[in-house]
Amino acid sequence: MASLLSKMNWLKKQTFNWPIKTFGNIKEGQTRLKEHELYQEYRKHWGILSPPHSHTLNGSGWWRVRYNMACDAESILLGHPSETKVLGDGYNIDVDNIENKSDQELKEIVSYQKESFIKNTWNKERTKEYFKWLLE
Repeated sequence: MASLLSKMNWLKKQTFNWPIKTFGNIKEGQTRLKEHELYQEYRKHWGILSPPHSHTLNGSGWWRVRYNMACDAESILLGHPSETKVLGDGYNIDVDNIENKSDQELKEIVSYQKESFIKNTWNKERTKEYFKWLLE
């Protein structure tokens, strides 16, 4: 779990059994990593926690790079449903059951999330087309 803001109150309310590594909040003694270092850390683990931010829950539209990073790292991202709903059904995860899944089942979740992510986000070409259209 990486966040520059304190998310420990949120984390304490969760019931995860897997060990949690936290990054980003220096005031809480957490290591702050550069983006490429965080990506390498993500690649080592099955799961990435994306605790909610109040402004995104309120509809700010803020995009969080951890979604892209988790997809590229082939890790499962667990986030608040209000934030992840734009990414598709692959992000509707039964948290109570995930820690008991086999490696094969976890790989299937990774694949489903990746499929959902690609289907519901714009690639570079689509983004370029949109901005070209705006400038016409």
